[in-house]
Amino acid sequence: MAPPKDDRNSSEESDDESEEIEEEEEGQDRPATTVHGRGGGKGSRPLVPPTATESRKRLFELLERRIGGVTAAMDGGAGSGSNSSRRMMYGELPIKNAAKKAKLLTDLKSQFDDWHSRLRSNFSVLLYGFGSKRGLLDEFARLLAGPRNRGDAAVLVFHGYNPRCTAREVVGGVAAALMQRTYRGLGGGGGGGGSAAAAATTTAMAGPAATGGGGGAPAVLRALVEDIRGEPLNRHAFVVIHNIDGPGLRGDVSLLSALAACPQVHVIASIDHALAPLLWDSADAARFRWQHINATTFQPYLAEISGAQSVLMSAFKSGVVTAGAGTVLRSLVLGAQEVFKVLAEHLLEDEECEGVAFAHLCRMCRERYLVRDERVLRQHLVEFVDHQLVRLRPASDDSGELLTIPMTRTDIQAVLEDLRAARGE
Repeated sequence: MAPPKDDRNSSEESDDESEEIEEEEEGQDRPATTVHGRGGGKGSRPLVPPTATESRKRLFELLERRIGGVTAAMDGGAGSGSNSSRRMMYGELPIKNAAKKAKLLTDLKSQFDDWHSRLRSNFSVLLYGFGSKRGLLDEFARLLAGPRNRGDAAVLVFHGYNPRCTAREVVGGVAAALMQRTYRGLGGGGGGGGSAAAAATTTAMAGPAATGGGGGAPAVLRALVEDIRGEPLNRHAFVVIHNIDGPGLRGDVSLLSALAACPQVHVIASIDHALAPLLWDSADAARFRWQHINATTFQPYLAEISGAQSVLMSAFKSGVVTAGAGTVLRSLVLGAQEVFKVLAEHLLEDEECEGVAFAHLCRMCRERYLVRDERVLRQHLVEFVDHQLVRLRPASDDSGELLTIPMTRTDIQAVLEDLRAARGE
């Protein structure tokens, strides 16, 4: 026989449940959370969540920076001067398995008809795999402009690995080819130069420098995409994009996917970054209608790295560096910030300075009353090295180790300006 329930316990449980319900109702009626800046309510502002595109781009850059830190540690902190010498050494290495590599290219070229059929069926083709795919795509573009052309298509080639190649150039070039017009205001002067009725091959490499793939006029660009969609269906544009995961095209992936969704536009692109699929969400992927092709060639990335530092040789990049370094510095104590500022300003004053000796940095910090002894300075330097803000490198004359900041002069200046702005100086 079960013992009778205690009325007091049951009443206490009902009271607790009623209190929880009241707390939930009060929580629903609470106003939106505000974020307060430094200094209390003076700098308060409403919390604005980032867009989905911004979130994907930030995640991409964060993971890229972490991978870069690992490759920098493997590289051993070599400077840009040794990078060029190493590239020369790599160029002198003998070619291995030449016959097998040639067979890979032959097998891939035998798929050109299949790629063309997929493009004509309103699918987009995405080439992935290790090795440069530039020569393979260029040969496919010549095939599209020649034997496979029906006289109704333009062929446009864009070099996405060039940071100056942006989404506005791609849209402007396609519009110029299909609509027989020139869009100078879009900055795509090098992007469109062919007739929509006759085959033309256009290379869009140069153009005004931009940061973020044409974000200056998104409404105009999207309206232009709708104009392209309204063109006659018997006009076609084959768009070949080398490295659609390039830095200039990452910011406007949704714009490129909307362009690829137009029935007159047929996109074939390549990717080389391991995190490239993070750039587009399910909606963008649905508009692209990707057909993934394994195009492993094992060819060297000569053109892709000719105008920029290799990812395997340099962990720090503009934009990503300043944002990450600024965040780390703001989290450190004021004394550590001042020590970093002294080191950075000394490196900026002398362009030929390869680094600062520990004793010299300690003397400068003591003159400014920033540290009492070497022990405090060493604690700050340990934090800098752990966060990859400072690196130790051997002196060229073998006189010992020098402290240096593994950033370009422009990035160092940007970090200092960001630090001054955060401190209200």
